[in-house]
Amino acid sequence: MNPRRVHARFRQRCPRVDFAKCEWIHLFSDGCLNEERLRSMLSTLETSHFLIHVQPKIGDYLPLEEALVFIRENIGKSTIYIGDRNFAGLVVVAQNGVATTLATDKSV
Repeated sequence: MNPRRVHARFRQRCPRVDFAKCEWIHLFSDGCLNEERLRSMLSTLETSHFLIHVQPKIGDYLPLEEALVFIRENIGKSTIYIGDRNFAGLVVVAQNGVATTLATDKSV
């Protein structure tokens, strides 16, 4: 899936997030990304492939291991939204390296 298609899908179907109500977790410890913590957060989405949106020209639909690499390479560029194709849940990684998981009631 190309980045433009990912961007369009997120604009059309991704639910709004009230960041003030989220419980945020630091993904970095000792200056390094804690991949196990990120992997644990992604497992809450219960999917084998992840729809990832960083910016209109940066996004993809990837299996877990490739998604981890993609996320690691793009942390700090923008807020990263990660979901399954139906947006049954989301993981949001803020630009500063904190993340949250959200269950949504919007399944499309």
